[in-house]
Amino acid sequence: MIPDAEARREIEEFKKMTLKEKARFLGEAMKFCLSHGLISPAERQQMATDPEFSRQMAFKAMARRQLWRKAHSEAELPLSEEEKQMIARMEGWPKK
Repeated sequence: MIPDAEARREIEEFKKMTLKEKARFLGEAMKFCLSHGLISPAERQQMATDPEFSRQMAFKAMARRQLWRKAHSEAELPLSEEEKQMIARMEGWPKK
């Protein structure tokens, strides 16, 4: 799988970070995934008891956050002028 431009940019930025910045970045990814339900209860339980698994999950969280953002990006984009006009025309149609 070839990462998209935003994912590549995020990976390049991550490589340039200090250890403290990397820890903060991964922590933010974990918080995001936890708040959006992207980490299962079984994974949460294993993270609580297995430090190595927790470390691996931090990197998985970074990837999951990227995928979530990519999947939901279209819903967050503003409508184009053409789309607004089409919606306005459709709203004027006679109702049956």
